[in-house]
Amino acid sequence: MHLPDDLQNLPRYPLLGPHLRRSDLCPISLDVRQPEISRLELTTYEQLEAHIAEHLLRHQASGAIGGYLEKRDLYRSSPHFRTSGADRCIHLGIDIWLPAGSP
Repeated sequence: MHLPDDLQNLPRYPLLGPHLRRSDLCPISLDVRQPEISRLELTTYEQLEAHIAEHLLRHQASGAIGGYLEKRDLYRSSPHFRTSGADRCIHLGIDIWLPAGSP
């Protein structure tokens, strides 16, 4: 990628802030096809938040990353994703789970 000289000379800033390293993150999967997830009831955002907090503690991580192409039943409980036709349950993004107030 070619950037103009004035942009090329600017100092770089880490996307997730200066104090978060890749080693601070652990992978997470919320895919219902995962045995751990299939045993849980994650139908509310509060349940999801509690599961993620427990996952971070278990892995001694500051944050978690994952998500692309996961099948998530959580979407079925949201009226926002209820449409006529096929279920919309495949996650098309990458999540970065960090504590509130993180950059």
